Amino acid sequence: MDTIKVFAPNTDEHKALATAATILTAISPNGIRYTVDETYFDYGQRWMWTTLIARRPDGVEYQALCPRDHEKIILSEDILTTIAEIRSDKWWGDK
Repeated sequence: MDTIKVFAPNTDEHKALATAATILTAISPNGIRYTVDETYFDYGQRWMWTTLIARRPDGVEYQALCPRDHEKIILSEDILTTIAEIRSDKWWGDK
């Protein structure tokens, strides 16, 4: 996947993730705050990517997106529809 990389803040990809983070935070029923950050995609290979990090009110943090959903957001032409689709997946935990 070409979207598994670090994106500079001024890129369209980073901006798409930031928009998604803002929307997901606003509609989170569990008070989860989503932010854009760089983290390991594969620690063993030291492969980093820019993605969404979810921060629960109890302080637990985790990567919010699988590579498929990450790519959907970055390539989306309609971010609201894309977010609705991602949130409707049975594996989305913030319901």
